[in-house]
Amino acid sequence: MASTLALALVGVFAVYFFLRALLRLTQDDKEPPAVETTIPFLSPILGMLTHKSNFHTHMRDATGLPVYTLRMPWFRLYVVNSAPLITAVQRQFLTIAFPPIEAKAARHGMGGSKAAFDVLANDMMADGSYLRTYDAAIHPAVTLGPELDELNRASVRVLAAAIDDLQERAPQTTGLLAWVRHSMLMATTAAVFGPRNPFDDPAIEAAWLKFEPDMMFFMLNLFPRVLARESFQAREKVAAAFDAYYRAEAHLDPAASGLTKRRYQHNTEHGIPAADIGYFEIGSLFALLGSTLPAAFWMICHIFADPALLDSCRRELQAVVSQDVAGDNQLPAYVIDIARVRASCPVLLATLQEVLRVRGISTSARVVLEDHVLDGRYLLKKGATVLVPGPVQHSDPAAWGPTVGVFDHTRFLRGGKGKRHNPVAFRAFGGGVTLCPGRHFATTEILALAALMVLRFDVQPVANGVDVPWSMPPTINTPMAAAVATPDHDVDVEIRLRGPRDQRWRVELSGSGKLADIVGIVAEDIDPSSAIHAH
Repeated sequence: MASTLALALVGVFAVYFFLRALLRLTQDDKEPPAVETTIPFLSPILGMLTHKSNFHTHMRDATGLPVYTLRMPWFRLYVVNSAPLITAVQRQFLTIAFPPIEAKAARHGMGGSKAAFDVLANDMMADGSYLRTYDAAIHPAVTLGPELDELNRASVRVLAAAIDDLQERAPQTTGLLAWVRHSMLMATTAAVFGPRNPFDDPAIEAAWLKFEPDMMFFMLNLFPRVLARESFQAREKVAAAFDAYYRAEAHLDPAASGLTKRRYQHNTEHGIPAADIGYFEIGSLFALLGSTLPAAFWMICHIFADPALLDSCRRELQAVVSQDVAGDNQLPAYVIDIARVRASCPVLLATLQEVLRVRGISTSARVVLEDHVLDGRYLLKKGATVLVPGPVQHSDPAAWGPTVGVFDHTRFLRGGKGKRHNPVAFRAFGGGVTLCPGRHFATTEILALAALMVLRFDVQPVANGVDVPWSMPPTINTPMAAAVATPDHDVDVEIRLRGPRDQRWRVELSGSGKLADIVGIVAEDIDPSSAIHAH
């Protein structure tokens, strides 16, 4: 027995020293320094499992490095913490590229056939490839113009109906996360997919909410059929529902969005098999819902948890509300135009920006397509992945000052307490060529929901029927693939009506006509010539 144990220990030490030697021999001195090497190739994985979504901020604080290497089995990650280096990465969008990440995520995250993946992977960096032309294909539907206006109007109509229904039932005790998530999911998908929205079936909504938290299992191809079997089945159910939607030509309904029509056209023009188009909606849904739903929840929480902030938001919102006595019963209707909310409610907008700073945890990823010396100093090897973790920038005292750890709704106010920040440090929607194209749609939805809730209701946490103080739920179990932190548990609240039950409201969204009508929530929208808009 002793000899067996001794042999086992010798074997363990032999493997350990072999791995240390392999690490040393394959790590170039010109590369960013390798960290987390105590157990070669395995320590980074153990660190990620331990610290979860806080891993990159932990590593920043532990190392103080502007960029470092994580060596993992079969691949290496370069993690960029320095703002100037982020700008350098974004300028090299053809050498340090995003399309390979999209292709990998599509292959494993969305599913589908090899033929569909081949379309994505074939000459992906060429000017006419599927991935390089995707943003241009959907551009008219998500930027300033009539298609975005109609998309926003359709979403706002659904949100207004949900608020009207809540008015009829108030006071109501509910889980705030569950209510916000359902309301936003239905508003978003109804606007995008029209009257034959697959999410009208509650089973499809439940399947999506089952699948989404386990997205990382799929993107990393960690045997999801085995390790996330229920999520795998849920994904197949969602994909099948969208396959039926497109086969029935529901996307051609006049009320379906230009975004859906343009995505379908792009898929077919590039030869995506019809049987795979339902799978391709998985990626689109993740982009549409992944950030918007939790961000809306945090927006409501932070506003109602702070009486001073709530009062400020109410005062500026009430200033843009008008009255209209037209109608059969001649009762006055309060009219709110969400376009005026976007343009004339700086506190509400600044609060959303601070929500996205504090709660935004997205990580931008790109692949090094050929050896490159970044900023003339750091060798990045072909095939490696470059990561730019949002939480590192969002929690950097150098960017945000000594109150970086405090939620401050005035931080982004121009001309107030807010101090101009380095635009690279705000990563809520990515940056450069990976800037989220749907950010205008998402921010309008969130602002609309927040405005209607603030004007028409009080929201109070309760426990066993008794009012309790606001307490933000922890986010320890947030999935690593999440772009916005997700609460570990729901918050039970009572939603109480502020005005008379028969008070009438009309929600409108006037058309966009100029660049100023777009919510300037990121630097590229405020100054399109910004240095971080890398092309």
